[in-house]
Amino acid sequence: MASAWWQVDNATTSVATELKLALEKEDGLSREDLDACVGKISRQIDESTAHIYETINRHYSEFVNVVEFSENMQAEVNSLAADLADIEGQAKKGRLANIINSAAEQRTLAKKLGATKVAVGILQHLCTVDGLLRNFDSQVERGQFDVAAKAVAEAGRLLELLKLQTENGCDPKIFGAIRSDFRRKRAKLKADLDELWGKAVVWNAAVDECLTLCTTVPAPRGTAEVNIGVLVDGLRHVEMLDRKLVQFAEQACSVVLEPLVKALGTSVSVARNQRTITLTLAKPSASSSKSKRGGNDAAAVGALYRSAEQLFQLISGAFSDDTSVRAAIGASLWPRFTTTVIERVLANTVSAQRSKQDQHGQIVEASRKFEDTVRGLGFIGDDCQLTKYLADITIHTANNRRQELLETARDLLSSDNFNTILVKQETERGGLFLDDDEDDSAGSDAGSAATTATLAESLFRLPTCHVSVSTKALVDYAYDNLAEMAGMEEEEAILVFYGVRDMFDLFRAIVPVKNREMLLQVPQLCAVFHNDCFYLAHHLLTLGHQFRGALPQSMHSLATFVDMVPAFRAMGEGLFSQMLHQKRDTFGKAISACSLGDIDDPAKFEEVQRVVQQTLHQLGQLASVWKGVLPTDVYYGAVGSLVDVIADRLLATVIRLEDISSVQTQKLRGLFEPVLLTAPQHFEKVGGAAIAEHVATWVRFNDVYEVLDAGLRDIVAKHKAKVYAVSAAELRSLIKAIFSNSELRAKCLSELR
Repeated sequence: MASAWWQVDNATTSVATELKLALEKEDGLSREDLDACVGKISRQIDESTAHIYETINRHYSEFVNVVEFSENMQAEVNSLAADLADIEGQAKKGRLANIINSAAEQRTLAKKLGATKVAVGILQHLCTVDGLLRNFDSQVERGQFDVAAKAVAEAGRLLELLKLQTENGCDPKIFGAIRSDFRRKRAKLKADLDELWGKAVVWNAAVDECLTLCTTVPAPRGTAEVNIGVLVDGLRHVEMLDRKLVQFAEQACSVVLEPLVKALGTSVSVARNQRTITLTLAKPSASSSKSKRGGNDAAAVGALYRSAEQLFQLISGAFSDDTSVRAAIGASLWPRFTTTVIERVLANTVSAQRSKQDQHGQIVEASRKFEDTVRGLGFIGDDCQLTKYLADITIHTANNRRQELLETARDLLSSDNFNTILVKQETERGGLFLDDDEDDSAGSDAGSAATTATLAESLFRLPTCHVSVSTKALVDYAYDNLAEMAGMEEEEAILVFYGVRDMFDLFRAIVPVKNREMLLQVPQLCAVFHNDCFYLAHHLLTLGHQFRGALPQSMHSLATFVDMVPAFRAMGEGLFSQMLHQKRDTFGKAISACSLGDIDDPAKFEEVQRVVQQTLHQLGQLASVWKGVLPTDVYYGAVGSLVDVIADRLLATVIRLEDISSVQTQKLRGLFEPVLLTAPQHFEKVGGAAIAEHVATWVRFNDVYEVLDAGLRDIVAKHKAKVYAVSAAELRSLIKAIFSNSELRAKCLSELR
């Protein structure tokens, strides 16, 4: 029987007693006595190890009930540990140390005692783990889940230590058996605790009774009742509590607190009985909700805080004995709740506070009292996010204002309104030269002073043109907001100033990206975009100078929009130039593709004539959509650039001809005539500007037209008189192609230098 060895061992004399008797002998302790003591304790450890392993194996592998041996087993191991400690003490500083002379003997004894101590430690851990696990089922049946969880946690810690000792003598089979039982019990305990928590905390967002807390719940097995405090301790010991509390906080926010915020006016009631606490939400009626739509007054905010307080008080009452639980719930719940309150309630109250300062004071006081209450219940420390947010009302008001600025600007710029409006210097807001009729200051000098003033005015003067309605509205909106800075506090004025800057940045970010392909394909829209950019640049030149007085003195050097001017000018000019280059390439390729060497053939001439007429027709369409839209000088430059490419390609083709018959001469003049008649019309109707000022090849084009119908002597005479802009080389090429070889031609060619 397993009990026999306990009885025999207890009947024998202990190693410590034998050691004491040997030390008291007259002739003292001999080396043989010492070896006998060490040998005996080693044999006892081996015997104890064998019987402990047998007992554990029978219990955990064969499921034999050996509970009656566990106390004796623990006592025997403790006795061995005491004997070992006594020998170690004597070996270090007692009489036993006097018989160990050499260092080698000391090391040998220390090694034997160390190995023995490791073996005893393993046995102690095994016995302790066995004792912890043997009592588990009874503890669970009695509802002592905190004790059971603490025992399981301690057993897990000891098993981790034993895991490291498997290489130092702990039998892996025994360790595996006891660890398997530990894992089964731990999994069972976690499942029971999870079930108990589900019964103790019941959330239901689908009904009005959204939270029920049970202070006691029945154990899964047996008739015991489990207190919620015991349940919390059990969860803490098995490291499940933190996750449960985070989930609890999330549910509290989503099921109770956020509905209170989203539907201001919702009331809360709490019902208590001996075992449960129930929280119920009562949503406001339709008429009440309609009358309080927005819910942004001080009364609504105060009611929200009072309702939320009831939830915090309910939780505090349920976990009254554990401050760490309340702090953990608050750490997860409070940031989310305050963020929701700020975003959905307080942010809306701030936007109207300039006209309701008394209500703002009431909201601040209600927020302070609410935070003090929650802090007193133990959910938060020094956190005061609500009052801190409200204390910065000026900043929040300015941020709301800035957000409104950007939203309005985004709506303006994202609209597909392509209507235009005429703008001119005399009707524009701001600027340095507002009225052409203003007299110069008396006594101003004429001459250089007048010239300087005229030059300065030309730099800051807005040319008359058409801009988009949305861009005009954006500029007016900027002026309106900058003008209001005079009545604002410094922080608010600064944020509004930068908000206006952001509005103009939005133009650069939205318009050219959203409409790029359309701007390149539709010349009128591209022209309007060009005007928009230069219109904005015109106002940006002086906008900061006009309103910097409303900003703090430290901001005066920074209150400028001038740094944005080059970007707007480059953006407008770049896109318009890209579109213009596309049109020039189209016109140039069409004219260059025409073959003028065989236009004496009627079919070939009609084909070339059709290409020229189509090109001139397209030119006329472009001129018609740009006329009055672009500033006059920009219009002249754009149309002149297109006329120049038509005239240049025709000239280059004619000058390259080596032989031109009389018939071809007249046909070529017939191709030149439509250009000479049509092109000037696009300039005269705008202001009578000389076309030659904007078309570089225009004079040469006229000269070649005349040469095609002139005589040799007239050509030479006009060349000598410097009437022609055509070079001598070009004239010689034309004469050789038009006139047959003769003495007169040779003479004329020799006179062309």
